[in-house]
Amino acid sequence: MKKFGKFIRKHKFLTALVILLIVGAVVFLCLPKAEVTYSEEKVTRRDIVTYNSFVGNIQPASETSVTARASDFVKAVYFKEGDTVKAGDLLAELDTETLDYNIKKAEETLAISRWKFDYDFDNALTPDQEDLLLNTTGESLKISEQELEHLKDSRKNYQIYAPADGVLTYWNLTEGAVVSTGMTVAKISDLSNLQISIRIDEYSILNAKEGLPVTIYVDATGKTYEGTLSKIAKTATVQGGVSYFNATVEFVADEDAHSGISAEVRLIKTNQLQVLTVSSSALQYHEDNTAFVLIRNEEGKVVEQNVTLGASDGKYVEILSGLSLDETILYTPKVEYPMAFMMSRGNN
Repeated sequence: MKKFGKFIRKHKFLTALVILLIVGAVVFLCLPKAEVTYSEEKVTRRDIVTYNSFVGNIQPASETSVTARASDFVKAVYFKEGDTVKAGDLLAELDTETLDYNIKKAEETLAISRWKFDYDFDNALTPDQEDLLLNTTGESLKISEQELEHLKDSRKNYQIYAPADGVLTYWNLTEGAVVSTGMTVAKISDLSNLQISIRIDEYSILNAKEGLPVTIYVDATGKTYEGTLSKIAKTATVQGGVSYFNATVEFVADEDAHSGISAEVRLIKTNQLQVLTVSSSALQYHEDNTAFVLIRNEEGKVVEQNVTLGASDGKYVEILSGLSLDETILYTPKVEYPMAFMMSRGNN
């Protein structure tokens, strides 16, 4: 006993720590165990809809380029970029002063040549002279007449008309500017019917068929539109070891669906209507990845109930078997601490 008392006096701190541990253990064992608090949820019917999602940029379904068919100064313009035009509208006119001068000179030259031909033919002395005039001067007259008609006919090229209905999305015509033959002076886009070019990955292509409906979501405006998957390439494009299929989506737009802005195309992947569901947060899993939920049995005890899962939209999961409509399940809500709280706990 003396040795024990001496040991205690020598090791006061260690002795106190042991005593505290013993007392704490006794108190812990004597305290009533706290009951787990469960939240309840009923099995309900709802739609489970999932999508394949693709991103692309809005562009006109059709776009027509307007090219100049003559070279000269721009005399007058009647529209501007952004205007709506109809097929046949006169967009602009080129200066015809030089052309008109050339036509007048050609007419004068041809008139003199005709007068000289008539005079020489009337004064021909022999049939051979007449034949010679017809084969030489006469043929030259025909060529000059054709050239004059060509000049007159080219005058219509100095007027630039709209070849289609739409909006002038590109305009390169200003009064006094010079245009040349073949130059693109305007583009007319059909903005009432727009399209989106998308890439369908090889894992989603089996779900994609031409003619299927899609939903278009434009984040910039917050608007959605209904469209159609109108075209899918028959062969895949391989880029960087990744295969995809080029596809086109068409839809009817409004004034807010501007060409060039990005859009998300959603193609329905799963569409399970009014199926039994529970929230994904209420599910638990065994080590073999089979799912179960907690329920109360007839005695009121909390027990596990195995379930078979179907489709999921991330928030809710379809229940194929194991539960019935309106059955109550239990779960312990996950507590998510704010970042500031977690940091303060870590600093203590």
